[in-house]
Amino acid sequence: MTISSRIFALLKEQSKTQTALATYIGIRVATVSAWKAQNTDPSANLLEKIAEFFGVSVDYLVTG
Repeated sequence: MTISSRIFALLKEQSKTQTALATYIGIRVATVSAWKAQNTDPSANLLEKIAEFFGVSVDYLVTG
């Protein structure tokens, strides 16, 4: 499982939106959408804020 797939699984599990995630970490919603559409992962400098948003560790995002 990739980082982006974990992010989208967490969005679904926690009933959160891409918009809420984008706003929280200070990026455009289109960037979050691109992670899913293009099967790319966020840059390393965003992982800590993403983990904080979901209440998980960076390690969980990276390795599961």
